[in-house]
Amino acid sequence: MLAVSLAAAPGQVLGLLGPNGAGKSTLLSAVAGLTPVSAGRITLAGQVMDDASTGAFVEAAGRPVGFVFQSFNLIDDLSVADNVEVGELFDDVAVSWKQDPDVAPAA
Repeated sequence: MLAVSLAAAPGQVLGLLGPNGAGKSTLLSAVAGLTPVSAGRITLAGQVMDDASTGAFVEAAGRPVGFVFQSFNLIDDLSVADNVEVGELFDDVAVSWKQDPDVAPAA
């Protein structure tokens, strides 16, 4: 279990330090909306993003957070622009599937 309480002013830059396995990546993933919390609440810019007690959860795309992964997971044979386009293609598929329950995602 990771217990954290922090506040940051708009524009403030924070550093997150700790030993391996301390939960740094887990915390960042939860704040970014990549990992839902199992207890507690995350509030960003005055809006509840994740609340385990109510089931409220805002997807990553709806959060005012930027996230740079340690591993970029890029396709080596593609340019930067092409890698961005690949992400946009999958984003369109996810939106279409969410809007039309009769359209299943590709297997």
